Amino acid sequence: ALEEARGHVAALAQGADARDVVFTSGATESNNTVMRGFASRFPDGTVVVSSLEHHSVLATADDLERAGRRVVR
Repeated sequence: ALEEARGHVAALAQGADARDVVFTSGATESNNTVMRGFASRFPDGTVVVSSLEHHSVLATADDLERAGRRVVR
């Protein structure tokens, strides 16, 4: 059922590859997955966050900063 749902979501995303569809348990896990994914893909990039972000975004930004990433708030 999960793989079938993955295919449906990929089709809704205008032909995305079903292998690129990732399901998470909620917003915190999704925020962490996206931020850390971009951080690994762009290792020299700067992370920019607003003080209005969800706590999970701010906490991940703090963690990335401790790991040496430049973070602008």
